[in-house]
Amino acid sequence: REYIYPQEKLPYLAKIVVANTKYFLSGTSIFRWNAKPDGNRYTLTLLYNDSANRIGFNHGTNDGQGNLVTVSDKLVVSNGDKIFSAPLNYMADQVTVDTRNRFWVTTRSNKLFVYELSGEGEQKKLSLLRSYNNVIKGSPRSIVVDNTGNIWVGTRDQGLYCLNMKELDILFIGHLSTVNGLSENFVKYLFCDRDNNIWACTPSGLDKIRVSDANFHIENITKSNNLFLPILKIQQAKNGLLWILSTAGIITYDPLQPEMIEWKPQLAFSKVAISNAGNKPIPVDHELRYFQNNLVFQLSAPTYIDEKQTRFSYLLIGSGTETWSAPSADGSINFVNLSPGAYTLKAKATFLHGRYPDALASYSFTVLPPWWQTWWFKLSLCLLVIGLAFLGLRYYINRKLELQRLMLEKKRAVEQERTRIATDMHDDLGAGLSRIRFLSEAIGMKKQQHLPIEEEISSIRTYSHEMIDKMGEIVWALNEKNDTLSDLLSYTRSYAVEYLEQNGIYCDVEVPEELPEYTVNGEFRRNIYLTIKESLHNIVKHAQATNVTIHIWITDWLNIQIRDNGKGISDISANTYGNGLANMRMRITTLNGHLEMVNDNGTQINIRVPLNI
Repeated sequence: REYIYPQEKLPYLAKIVVANTKYFLSGTSIFRWNAKPDGNRYTLTLLYNDSANRIGFNHGTNDGQGNLVTVSDKLVVSNGDKIFSAPLNYMADQVTVDTRNRFWVTTRSNKLFVYELSGEGEQKKLSLLRSYNNVIKGSPRSIVVDNTGNIWVGTRDQGLYCLNMKELDILFIGHLSTVNGLSENFVKYLFCDRDNNIWACTPSGLDKIRVSDANFHIENITKSNNLFLPILKIQQAKNGLLWILSTAGIITYDPLQPEMIEWKPQLAFSKVAISNAGNKPIPVDHELRYFQNNLVFQLSAPTYIDEKQTRFSYLLIGSGTETWSAPSADGSINFVNLSPGAYTLKAKATFLHGRYPDALASYSFTVLPPWWQTWWFKLSLCLLVIGLAFLGLRYYINRKLELQRLMLEKKRAVEQERTRIATDMHDDLGAGLSRIRFLSEAIGMKKQQHLPIEEEISSIRTYSHEMIDKMGEIVWALNEKNDTLSDLLSYTRSYAVEYLEQNGIYCDVEVPEELPEYTVNGEFRRNIYLTIKESLHNIVKHAQATNVTIHIWITDWLNIQIRDNGKGISDISANTYGNGLANMRMRITTLNGHLEMVNDNGTQINIRVPLNI
C-alpha cells in the first residue's frame, strides 16, 4: 500500500521504528505516526527537530519499556511526548540496548558510552553511567548486545570485537577479522537474532557468528550462496525469517538449517614433493638426502559446503616448535632448509562455520644427515683425533728428551769449557807464575852474592804483562755479554791495532759500518780471536812487514782477510810457522770453516766461517 503524508514531502528518506508507537526518522527530525488512519492517508506529528544537527539520525531502536532510542552526534530517547538527549560530540552509527535496559553507543572517534534512563515521572532523566576511550580501535561503525550480555562492536578496518562488562569494567573476550573468516574487516551493521546469533553486514556480504564452547564460528551466508553483494541491514520477523537489505534489493533467509548427516570431511595430503628437485615426489621410504630439504605439502579437505570457510594449520614435530601455525585459508605448506632428522607433520583442518569437527592428518619423513655428520665419519674423526693426540704426545716426549739431551750436551760443553779454562790457566798462567817464581829465587840468590838483578826484574815485568793480557782474554771469552759478532770484531780490531803498533807495524782494519745482529758463543769468539792473534804474531815474528791490512765483511759467513807486505813464505808446504799454522787450521775447522794462506807480494790469509752454527 502507498501512504501519503498530506502536508508536505519529507526532506529525507524516512526510517520507521516501532516502539510504544510508530516513529519516522527523517534527517534531523523525529515524527510520530498517528494511530488513526484516514483511508490511505496518515498524519505525522513532529516530536523533535535538531536544526544544529548536520548528520541526521542514523539508527533507531526501542528499549524494553517501549521508548524510542536513536543516535546521530547525540543520543536521543523519546518517552511518549518527552524527549531526553545527551551529546556524544562525534558521529555514531548505531545504538543498542542490553538486558538491563542500558543504552550502548560507540562513536567513530573510538569512544564507548553507556547510558541509563532512570527515575519516575518528572524525575526521570538520561544519565551517563560511564565512558571509555580507545577500548575499541579502527573507527567503530556498529554495535549490538547479545542475550548473554556480550557487547559486539564492528569497526571500519579492524573487524569485529567481542566485549563483556563486569560491573562497569570492560573485559576483552575476542577479536575477529578476515583471518578468522569474516567476509571483510569493515562491519557496517550488527544484529542479534532470537537464537543469539550475531549477524555482521559488510560491503562484501553477510556473516553469521555464533559462540559455542568459548569458540567463535563464522559462516559466510551470502558467499556460500554465491551472492556477492554489499549488505546494508538485517532484521528478523516474528516467524524467524531474516530480511536482508542489500544494494541490489531485499533478500530473505531462513536461518533454520537442515540436519547434518554423519558424513565428516577427511583431511588428506594431496601433494608431497621436493621443491628444490623440480617438485619430484618424496621417495616411497620417505627418506630424503640432506640436500633434498626444501619440501612442499598440499592439503585438501573437501566439504562441498562453503569450502572458503576451511582453515588449515600445522605442527612439525622434530623442528623444536611446539605450537601450531596460525590458521590459513591456504592449504599449501612449505619448508626450506630443514635440518637432518626425523619429522612428523601434523595437519589440521578447521571449519569456521562449525558444521564439522576438526579433521586431522599426519605425515612422517626423515632427512638423512650428510656424510660428514654420519656416525662412521664421527668415529673416524675421533680415531684421527686420538691418533693426532698420540703423535702429539709422542712428539712432546721426544722433544722433552731432546731438550734433556741438549741440556746434558750443554752441561758437558760447560764442563769441557771449564776443563779448557783450567788447562789454559794451568798452561799459560801456571808457566808464567813458575817463571816469575824462578826469577824471584834467582834475584834472592844474586842479592846474597851481590850480583846485578836488573835483567831478572825486567823479565818479571814482561811475564806479568803477558799474564795480565792472557787473564783478560780468558775473562773476555767467558763473559756472555760479549756473545755478539760486533763485540768479537771490536775486541779483535782493538787488539790488532794495539799489538801491531807496539811492534812498529801500521795496521788498517776495514769493518762494515753496520753489522748484523748475530749471536756467537764463547768457543766461536775464542777460536776466531786466537786464530787472528796467531796470524798477527807470525807476521811480527817472521814476515818483516811494515804494513798489515785486515778486511772483514759479512754474508752468511764471516769473511776475514789478513794481508801483509812482508817477505812472504817461500814454501808454505814446508810449514815454516811450525805448529802455529796447524793450530789455526784446527781452530777454523772446528767451526766448520776454511783457512787458506797465499803468497802475493807478501802473505795473505783468508778465513771463512759460517755464522749459522
